[in-house]
Amino acid sequence: MEFIKSEKGKDKLIYNGYMYTFEKFGTEEKSIWKCDQYKKMKCKGRIHSLNNEIFKEIQHNHVQDCGNIEAAKTVNLIKNMATQNVDLSTRAVISSASTSLTSAAAGQMPSVSVLKRTVPSYSTKRTSRSTKPKSLLELIIPDDYRTTFDGKPFLLFDSGSVENRILIFSTQKNLQLLQKCEHWFAA
Repeated sequence: MEFIKSEKGKDKLIYNGYMYTFEKFGTEEKSIWKCDQYKKMKCKGRIHSLNNEIFKEIQHNHVQDCGNIEAAKTVNLIKNMATQNVDLSTRAVISSASTSLTSAAAGQMPSVSVLKRTVPSYSTKRTSRSTKPKSLLELIIPDDYRTTFDGKPFLLFDSGSVENRILIFSTQKNLQLLQKCEHWFAA
């Protein structure tokens, strides 16, 4: 039996090439897990476990999807690396975790843009609340937020550590588009 975490942080069971989500407790220590394709494929596959040992398996109406399992494990690895290695850049976390992906798993992975949004949220969960700035004077902007994903400048202006600090985030291309507009609307 192998466990990974779902997107919502719940346990998922991997067994015999299938993934299961927890359904309910049976009698005493018995747990019942349903196939994660229950809704999508109306699969009736189930696992009954007692003290972390499988004692009953109900057959599935679909084939095993090892690519989906490998992709789920890789996403879990990315999330774990992000929480443990705060010093690594987003790109480094994603690339190091997905170096040995098979083509079947690569096709099941979330897009790179989704993963890039996921990694910073997991790495910030690890940092303590005491590191959060209390004012703009204390704010330190990490290098990952100063550039776009393709390495172009994104933080175009920072007035520095002054009381009324001004930060301008944009790209040169967006500024050129604004320059061509006759009207600007701001909230």
